[in-house]
Amino acid sequence: MDSNQMKIAGPDKPRNPIHNKEKQKYKCLNLYQNERKSKT
Repeated sequence: MDSNQMKIAGPDKPRNPIHNKEKQKYKCLNLYQNERKSKT
């Protein structure tokens, strides 16, 4: 992460909210896929 992005984000906000959202999304996807696997 470069200094420009840090300036925009500010000290009080999470460093990479977009990345965190993506991680959550993939976590949900994985759980969903695991559920389907265990049912079949």
